[in-house]
Parts: sequence; structure tokens; C-alpha cells
Amino acid sequence: MLRLIYTLICVSLTFSLTGCLFAAEKGGSPLFEQAQKEQKEGNYKNAFEIYQKLLLDKTTDQQTLTQSLRNVPTCLYNLDRIAEIDALLEEAIELHAQNWRFLQEAAEQYESAQHHGYIIGDELTRGHSRGAATYVNLEERDRVRALQLLVQAMGVMQQDAEATAEEKGEFYFNLAGAVYMGRSHYDSWKLQALTDLSELPEAEEGNPRFGGYRRMGGSNFQGAPVDNAGNPIVFSVPESWEKAASDGERWRWAFAQAAESTKAHKMRVKLALGDWGQTLFGVQTLQDHPFFYKQLNAASEKDPNELDSTTAPFSVHTLSEEETLAKLANGIKRFSLPEDFSYIKLFLEVAQEDDGSYAEQALGRLENIFKNRRQYVRAAEILRENIKRFGPGNNDYKQKNLEQIVGNWGEVQAENETQLPSQGGKFNYRFRNGKSVHFEATEINLDQLLKDCVAHLKSHPDQLDPLKTQFENIGQQLIEGNQQKYLGKKVAEWDVELEPLEGHYDKLKTITAPLNQAGVYFITAKMQEGNETRIVLWMNDTIIASKTGRWL
Repeated sequence: MLRLIYTLICVSLTFSLTGCLFAAEKGGSPLFEQAQKEQKEGNYKNAFEIYQKLLLDKTTDQQTLTQSLRNVPTCLYNLDRIAEIDALLEEAIELHAQNWRFLQEAAEQYESAQHHGYIIGDELTRGHSRGAATYVNLEERDRVRALQLLVQAMGVMQQDAEATAEEKGEFYFNLAGAVYMGRSHYDSWKLQALTDLSELPEAEEGNPRFGGYRRMGGSNFQGAPVDNAGNPIVFSVPESWEKAASDGERWRWAFAQAAESTKAHKMRVKLALGDWGQTLFGVQTLQDHPFFYKQLNAASEKDPNELDSTTAPFSVHTLSEEETLAKLANGIKRFSLPEDFSYIKLFLEVAQEDDGSYAEQALGRLENIFKNRRQYVRAAEILRENIKRFGPGNNDYKQKNLEQIVGNWGEVQAENETQLPSQGGKFNYRFRNGKSVHFEATEINLDQLLKDCVAHLKSHPDQLDPLKTQFENIGQQLIEGNQQKYLGKKVAEWDVELEPLEGHYDKLKTITAPLNQAGVYFITAKMQEGNETRIVLWMNDTIIASKTGRWL
């Protein structure tokens, strides 16, 4: 009797499981829902076992397959069993070898997996060893495996009459991403090689988890790679994937296929190519060099509008939209951009051809590019177009950016040297666009400040208040702490006429305040129809001078 009951239970469970899998095939997937419930409750072992069954069942529907594959790593990470992911992936890949969507998802799992492992003896294991082992970097190995799977999937996809244009476009974007993996910016030179996909490469020694094999920091960028003639290396579109001579050409071919799928994918491709060109060949590659931006005080000596590419070849504001100034592997060079990577042209095309988010993104990129080039008039034009078509943005950030360029703006800058009353108080005023500024000078009651400092020290506080003990912070107290009690009487006010530069460039002007008494003054500068800025000016009646001598 007991045996009969046991048999009936087993048959019932079998039909129950079959029913779940059948439901999954129809899209209901109660078994998958059970796995999600177990995972949410922290029962990762139970969840993993259900996902595993779903992945290794040919009748599981596509959506359930994809979601199960995406959830498996989370379960294994939490179980500290990530080393099992490779075996499960390969078993499922063999089972679903004709399912290009599954192969694509499996490739993405290899791309996003932990790219470190260890070797004990001859056995390679993904993850971290608790004991002594040789650590290895698996990034390039995972990249090659992902490319193998995508090439395998591509052959199946191209024969799939039900594959939509959107799906094909996304697939080719994923293919381009796998080619580009580990080759962005600092490592772009690697795109010149053609990766061998016939076999997996050996694991490299080093552990990316601890940053042991990767160069860190912008100072390591040696410039965009160049050919034997000293010209920047770019990549053309080959006739086919098989005829590509380098990974760079494979990357371009995948992008070209994506661009042919839909208009949206075409816009994404242009943005991606523009980003690549701008990253490697933009003027921001010179940011570590002193002439990237001319010193602001130089603008007071010579008008930037009088400079051209002959008199100032390294002045970025003299660049045309078809050329750039960039740091290459063989040095700094001014050159015309290759048409396929003329990033300004590409972003302008997206802005003209699209009427949605891609155009807005392109206009945002153009704004920053022209700002970096100190071509502020053009940046303002782009901003106005962006605002007109897509609004002022969150918290009106676009309108605020525009005002930063075209609005009347000024900033007081103190002289570092000690100043004497006989010389008058001097400071610099950096401004743009405005034609007049009004100054006011108010005494600061230094005696009251000193009394408050002494009182604070006598109170024996647990922690000293730097605002009360560091007199150089008096300006911060007046502005942020609203300590108006330290302000005395207004001693001077005067207007200064300004002659701003065209093109929204900054100009520096030395201001002499009508102050002939030693003391500390709070200087306020109010730009006509512009902003207000303040500074503390110290004028001393006594100077201690020291001179180094030597024994005779």
C-alpha cells in the first residue's frame, strides 16, 4: 500500500513538473515565478536549481530562457559558487545551439562575468581562491568566447525570417561591443590586430579585481595611435566580417550593419562613431598641456580674435569644424579629421536628421565641444537651438549654461602680494560681456573679530571653530555666516567702464581702489545687468622684510 502511494506521488510530481514546463513554453512559466520567489526570499540554492532545470530544457520558452540565464549569476554569486557558471553556460549553449537569441545572451554573460580566476595545477577556475593559487585575468579569454558565440549566432540569425529589424540592429550593436571590449581610449591601439577566434587564448597572469594588470589614471594616455606616416589610425568598413583585416574593421562592419536596420540605430551608430572620434582626437586630449587653454591674463594683453592658425597654431579657438588639435602617439598635431570620424559633422547630422532624444544628445555634445574649443559664439548657437527644440532642461540647466556664455559676468581676484596704502588697493577683475561695474568698499571691524576670537578661546570649547580663529576666513563668515556685525562703514564706491572682448571671451582688468588707509576691506563688485561678487582686501601699514645673508 505504501509503495502504491509513493508511486502515485512520484507520478503526480512528474506531471506537475511537466505541466510547469509546458506552462513556461506557453509563456505562463509558474516554475520561473517560483524561482523568482525563492530568489527574492534569499533561497538562492533552490532558485538556482530551478533556473538550471529551465536552462537545460529544450521546451523552455525564449523569454524564460533569457531571464533565467540573467538570474543565474546572482544566485551563484550569493552562494559563492560562481565557478560553476562556465560549465552550466556551455551545457546550455550546446543544447540551444540553433537559438541565436540564447547564444547572444550567453555571450553577454561572458562579457559581464567576473574576469578573474585562479589556477591550481592545470585547472582553471573562475572566481577567488581561499588558498594559495596563481591568479589570472580572464577578460580577453571571455571576450573571445563571447565573439565566438556571436559569430555562431549571426549565421543562425541571418537565416531567421522572423528576426525583426530592431532585433538585428541590437544584435550588431552587441557584436560591435564585444569587438570593442577592452579597447576603449587607452587601449584603442589593440583594434589594429585581428583577434583569432579559432581557439580561446590562454589566461593572462594578473588579477583585475585588485587592479594589478590595468593602467590607471589619465596621465598614462600616450596619444591616439598613428601609422608609419604619422597620421592617426582610423578604420574603414570592409566588404564582410570575414574580409576584415583588423578588429577595428570588424567593429566598423558591425556598426554598418546596425545602421542599416532602423533609423534609430543609424542615429546611435553616428553618435557612437562621433564619440570615438571625439574621445581620441578632441582638443581635451591636450588638457595636461599648458597651452590647452591660454592663460586668462593673456587675454588682457592680446585679443584672441586677432589670432589665427598661422600666428597661433595651438590656439583651439582658431580651429575649423573640419579640423582638430589633438595629442597623438607621435606628438601634438593639428590636422583635418577623417570624414568617417569627423565628430562635429556626425553630431550635426544627428541633430538635423533626428527629432528626438538622439538629436538632443548630439546638441549637448556639440555644446561641450565648442566650449572646449573656446568657440563660445558657436556654443551659444547650439544651446539656443537645443532650448528651442527640446526645452530648457531639468532645473533650466540649458538656459543657465547659455547665460554663463552670453550674460554679463565678472569675478574679483585678489593680488597675492602685500599691499600698502600709499599704492592704493589693487586687485584683478575678470569679466565677459559687461560694459560697466560698480564697486563698494566697506570696512571690516577687525577689533571686534579679535575680541570674539579671544572670547571663543576663553570658553574652552571641545573643538575650535575655524571661522572664529582663522582671520583669513572672515570673508566666508560675512557671506555664508551672515556675520554683518563685523562690517563697519562704507568708505568708498566707484564705477569702472569696461571694454569687453567680442566672442564672449574673458578679459582681465587691474582695478585700483581709492583706499589710502591701512585696514581690512570688504569689496563688492556688481556687474551692470549681471552678477555680484565679493572679496576681502587686506592693506597693511607695516611690512616685515627678511633677507638671507651669509658669513664672510
